[in-house]
Amino acid sequence: MTIKWEKYNNLVLEGTTLHRRSCLGRRAMITHWQVSVTAVLAMLALLLPACTGGVPGIQNEAVNVTTEYDKVKAAYDKAIVDLTTAQSQTKAFQGDNDSLKASQEKAKQDLGNALARNVQLERDLKDAQSRLDTTETRLRSLQGEYETLKATYEKTPIPTSVTIQAPTPAPTTPVATPKPTPVPTPTSTPTPTPTVITSEAELVSFLSTNFSSLKTSLGVTKFTFEVKHNEDIYYPWDYKIMVHYDDSFFDKVYSSNKISTEEANKMADEFRTHQEKLARAAIALMPNTKLIGGYYARYPQGVITYYSWANLAPATSYSTKYTDAKITDFGWTPKSLLWSYYGSEGVEDRFLGRR
Repeated sequence: MTIKWEKYNNLVLEGTTLHRRSCLGRRAMITHWQVSVTAVLAMLALLLPACTGGVPGIQNEAVNVTTEYDKVKAAYDKAIVDLTTAQSQTKAFQGDNDSLKASQEKAKQDLGNALARNVQLERDLKDAQSRLDTTETRLRSLQGEYETLKATYEKTPIPTSVTIQAPTPAPTTPVATPKPTPVPTPTSTPTPTPTVITSEAELVSFLSTNFSSLKTSLGVTKFTFEVKHNEDIYYPWDYKIMVHYDDSFFDKVYSSNKISTEEANKMADEFRTHQEKLARAAIALMPNTKLIGGYYARYPQGVITYYSWANLAPATSYSTKYTDAKITDFGWTPKSLLWSYYGSEGVEDRFLGRR
């Protein structure tokens, strides 16, 4: 048997070639059969006692083979460590990539909300300009009436003297005074309740006639009404009913030390009942119409709502478009749609009463 190393450290054993497996992934191939390095060492260990005198240097070959095996194994172990590290880095990169995608989606959503908010502000600006134009027109009309009255007054001559006629002497014979004919007292004709309401003006008139005041356990409070008609596909309602209330009266429910907690909560229930009656009456007089409403107040710091309601669903977000909203029965909506903008959640109703 002949054992030697040829070029590229290929081990030759009786015509059988062993290729050393490197860390670069070269596979081991044997021409006739596979012989592991361990088997070669075992064969050398058996041959050494009989051949110590006949094959000088065979021990050195065995040592070289063992050393080469250790180098290959060390390179393989290092390659495994490098692979594990690369896999960990890949996972970390994937996590950073997912976080970046989430941030991008959040930025897109914020941009959409900002654009929708801008659209709402433009609508409010147009409404304010329209009201200002109406006020200016009315002011010009009143100015014209004033100028006409002033010109008429200036043209009317003022008398320089006044003739006083002496009174006619009373007759000496008494005259029977006729009894006055009784005049019937006129009775007010009640305003008939409409059977169907089809416009903002009719709705405001109906609400002002029937729901503009409430007699509570602590006195009477007043309300005014603002109604808006929607013709935009991005909003789910037809009419929005905003009931403006007396701030000072509502403050009593919250903080007055003149009433107890029980009295405050009783008043809160009275306001809730009043709003529900108002809502059901409007729904009955406006069939096949999508309505939202509630107590409403707008301040520089924001909007406050109480006891908001709707007869449509879903009614929890402005992302619901007009065609997606379906008419339902009356229901409370804790997230009010009285003030918001497209794509956002409604404003959370404020709690009225004491806990």
